Amino acid sequence: MDKLRIGVIGYGFMGKMHANIFSGLPQAELVAVSDLDRARFESARLPGVDFYPDFKDLLNRQDIDAVSICVSDKNHFEPAMLAARAGKTIFLEKPIALDLGEGRQIVQAARQAGVTLMIGFLLRFDPRYAGVKDLLDQGQLGEPVYIHARRNSPKSEGPARYRGSTPLLFHVTIHDLDLIFWYLNKKVKSVYAQSNSKALKAYNMEDSLFAVLRFEDDILVNLESTWALPEGNASHLDAYMEILGTQGMAKVDCGYSGLWYSNSAATLFPDTMHWPQIGDRVSGDLKEELTHFVNCALEGRAPLVTGEDGLRSLELAWAIQKSMDTGEVIKFN
Repeated sequence: MDKLRIGVIGYGFMGKMHANIFSGLPQAELVAVSDLDRARFESARLPGVDFYPDFKDLLNRQDIDAVSICVSDKNHFEPAMLAARAGKTIFLEKPIALDLGEGRQIVQAARQAGVTLMIGFLLRFDPRYAGVKDLLDQGQLGEPVYIHARRNSPKSEGPARYRGSTPLLFHVTIHDLDLIFWYLNKKVKSVYAQSNSKALKAYNMEDSLFAVLRFEDDILVNLESTWALPEGNASHLDAYMEILGTQGMAKVDCGYSGLWYSNSAATLFPDTMHWPQIGDRVSGDLKEELTHFVNCALEGRAPLVTGEDGLRSLELAWAIQKSMDTGEVIKFN
């Protein structure tokens, strides 16, 4: 197989970027797009790409090797299950699902069908976070002592876009859960978490959450997430991670992108890492992630982020949710 022939299911915020990247990769061919809104597709002007209002028609095409599923978080289950049964290689945006039972069924369906399932945890392809993984693997930091992770954004980002359809924990914090599992590869012993809802109460969304996790070998993890920062916040993402080891420390600071510009209204720091658009092409970590997916599919390699990885983070997210709901420390045997 010289090229991976791909269909994109869901042509919203992420799906448009996926289609843009796949259409520019020499080892991939964007064959079709599926979305409930035809106008989204027609405005994009993708010559030679077929459109399907019903994703099942896309999956029925025998000449499509792989699909990228970019529908809303709560709707991952049906396209993922049917794609596995159709024998398609699957890229599924994170989280694997919102419902834990659905996440387990997706993993099982991919296993039974013998198809590759990759979950879209973008930050593993961010050279800053990947650099921390290298330092840990090389022993430069010694044994981990604690991790502090912050992931904050303004109300004009996630809340305005999702309006209560997906929770902060499962859409934002879960990024850091995946990174922590990747770094530590250890089991969780206990979880305690609290959350509140004041600024986003009208959306029926949580403003912020804080969680303390204890892992094996007495490693502490402190998590902070909010998407209720003021809309005038200069940075679209205030993310930070600090890792203390017995022999060193590493810090990742994503608050400012290195590029800023100002106008009469504000000073802004546009994205330069995750999916910056240069001209008419999307670049950055997202391009690295999708290139990795295509190459793994063509070469028959396991992807960096598997369905099992996605399920593990979802299970931990639900433990955090249980602690927030009950106010109790959740302990694991």
